[in-house]
Amino acid sequence: MRWIILLMANNIEMQLRMRHEINDIIGDRVADNHHKNDCHYVNAFIAETLRYKGVFPLGVPHVALCDYQLDKHLIKEKSMVVGNLFSVSRDPSLWSKPDVFSPNRFLDKDNKYMSALPGFTPFGIGRRICLGEKLALADLFYITVRLLKSTPDYVFALPSGEGTADLEPDPNIFVINVPKPYEIILKRL
Repeated sequence: MRWIILLMANNIEMQLRMRHEINDIIGDRVADNHHKNDCHYVNAFIAETLRYKGVFPLGVPHVALCDYQLDKHLIKEKSMVVGNLFSVSRDPSLWSKPDVFSPNRFLDKDNKYMSALPGFTPFGIGRRICLGEKLALADLFYITVRLLKSTPDYVFALPSGEGTADLEPDPNIFVINVPKPYEIILKRL
């Protein structure tokens, strides 16, 4: 959520596009699962945040159950194996301009959200993908929508202005990827 709020404040036009979609689709109602399926840009913004600034850049460590040959490398039984999810999320063969934050990459030509893009691995991959993936995505959606609906006359903004966010992760926190402490203001529309 900290990355979502920071990236919304850093990209006011994207935030306004989410607000517009939420107002058009949800209006004064409480968001439900049907709304989640229809808010394509909100889902794309959340997915791009997870790709761009994934919480666990190295995923969850695993242990090799047997000896395994991977290309030229022998992985011995009981070796710790760590997947570099950050590398996958920034791979230029999978993502056009991977260092640019662009929710549109998760929208098809009809502006419909595409959830299953190759290389989208913030929750890991394969049989041991995070069990909480669906719950986490739902929570991120509902919290984001609630934040935007509860501040209808304002935008989340940075005191130093749009596009000025320090997007480097906090170097004092290991294992997970969180932003450095930041300040947000509510700016009247």
